[in-house]
Amino acid sequence: MCSKSSKTKKYLLPKPKRKRNDNCGPDMDYGEVQKANYSHKADMTENEFKTKSEEPLISLIKTETKVSQIERATVSQRAIPLWFE
Repeated sequence: MCSKSSKTKKYLLPKPKRKRNDNCGPDMDYGEVQKANYSHKADMTENEFKTKSEEPLISLIKTETKVSQIERATVSQRAIPLWFE
């Protein structure tokens, strides 16, 4: 059973924290790391990249008529027996 002094000691002297090993880079056993070579030509121009990255967002934009079509098509879906198959 723990005595009163050992309980007090636990609160006054917390456990030492483990030191984190930050040395995860190259070392003598594995040799030097080669520097990355970013001199290659890009696959597409900056304008092409911008256009391609905006395409998914543009496809999400719906017109008022499309929104109303979706609303009409989804009314009373709980009554459609297809959902219960």
